[in-house]
Parts: sequence; structure tokens; C-alpha cells
Amino acid sequence: MSLTTFSGTAIPALLAQVQQELGDDAVIVSTRSIRRDDGSTAFEILAQSSHRTSRSSDERVRQGRDAAERTDAGRARRRDGSLRIALLGPTGGGKTTTLAKLAGHPRIYGNRAVGMLSLDTYRIGAVEQLRTYAELLSVPLAFVYTPQDIDDALAQLGSLDVVLIDTPGRGPRTTGDREAVDECIRILQPSEVHLVLPVGMERAVCEWHVDHFCERGATHLLATKLDEMPAHRVLFDLAIEHDMSMRWVTNGHEVPRDIRAAGSRLLLSLSGRDRVRPLAEVT
Repeated sequence: MSLTTFSGTAIPALLAQVQQELGDDAVIVSTRSIRRDDGSTAFEILAQSSHRTSRSSDERVRQGRDAAERTDAGRARRRDGSLRIALLGPTGGGKTTTLAKLAGHPRIYGNRAVGMLSLDTYRIGAVEQLRTYAELLSVPLAFVYTPQDIDDALAQLGSLDVVLIDTPGRGPRTTGDREAVDECIRILQPSEVHLVLPVGMERAVCEWHVDHFCERGATHLLATKLDEMPAHRVLFDLAIEHDMSMRWVTNGHEVPRDIRAAGSRLLLSLSGRDRVRPLAEVT
């Protein structure tokens, strides 16, 4: 499948061109800004079609894997080549549902072996909710109640390409519990830690969460519930201002379908700012 490069001086016009030539669901693979000799700034977008044409199932899986490998290019891998991705954030942000979407969507990790590991054993119903998702998606699942359980949980999951880590929200309930979760994250050494926040919160609240969870190791920002407030841009602005990478957004309740790459929404925030940095720094 070929990639198409779009170049120009105005991001909104480039996005319109991508949409016109590749369709509404075109995937933006990468974007960068280019400083010209005269001091002006131009932009270059690398995009691909949404795979809507008729193709075999095996080819779709292969292309999904290839797309995932391209978006994984900047991720830190463990020595064994695997990825561990942790989700942090307050209660109600959508961490568990987002975890299931990441585990089950064919265009996130393609045909890689994916498993889920949950530290969220405090919340009533959390264990049952994730077990239900694991059964529906046919994804292996293990639970960690204390840091001492980690080795057994990883052994239970076996050899996997990707381990997705769910965590409790709201603290959790006590400082001691939060410290136990932070210790588990330290032992697990995830490749990336995504702060999951729903759109619609006031900027001051978002900033507090960003500061708080960055102190706890958050490296990325992930916006959820974009379908409820599509025009909301606070989280995307904060990602740019705090130099936080942003890979995905979720835009609905359906698992695993309602998850998208964050690139196009970040572009909209970038296009409205006076100072534009290369998108590679924030995707």
C-alpha cells in the first residue's frame, strides 16, 4: 500500500487535500514542519488511505501490522523486543475501556500477541469488567494485587509482544495504595505511560492532572470521549505546551472500534498556534 506526501504552507488546506484525495478516514502517518531558506515555514504530511477497498483478510492484517510498526518507530522497547504500555489517570476517564480498544483493534498492533495486566483491583466491578473484555477479545489477562505478584502475573501471560497495563483511578483511595501502584509501575518498567483524560474538563483541572501524573511517570497524553465534545482542544493544546506525546484518542463507547490516531486533532491545535514545532515531537 502506497503512502502519499502532501506539502504546503497551510495545515487546514493540507488536511482538506488529504480528505479529498484519500477519504474521510485517511490515516496520517507522520507530519513535520520545514524551515525554508527564506525563513518561512512549510508543512509536510505523510498519509495513507483507510483500507476501504476490497482486500483479503490476511492482507488487511498485514497492513495493520505494518501501520502499527511505523507508529511504533519512536517507542522505547524492552531488551526482549516487547512493549509494555501503561494507562494512568483519574476515575471515570475511560482507562479500562481504552485498554480493551487498544488490545482488540486490528489496526493498533496488527497480529502481534497482546495481553492485559491489571493493577485495578480496588474498584468494585473492575475485575469482572476487564475479564469480560478479555473473553470477548480472546486476549490473555492477569491481575496484580501487590508488587510481589508481578513475576507470577507476567509468567501467567507468557511470551507476548505487547502487555497493556490497567491501573486504578483516583489516587487510588489512600496514599499507601497509590504508592503500591507506583511501585508496580516502577518494577514493570513500561515503555510508555499514557495519562488518560476525558475531554471537557476545565483547563485548570487538566493542568493539575498533567502535573500530578507526570510526577508519577506519565510520558504521553490520551484524550477520551471526544465524541461528546468534538471541538474541545484543551488537552491537545496541553500536549503541545508540555511536550507530551499523543498517539490515540477515543471517540465512542464501542469496543474495540472507537479509537483513532491523534495526529489529525493535534494538527488542528498546531495550526492555531503562533509557534509551531515539528509534529514528530508530539505524536
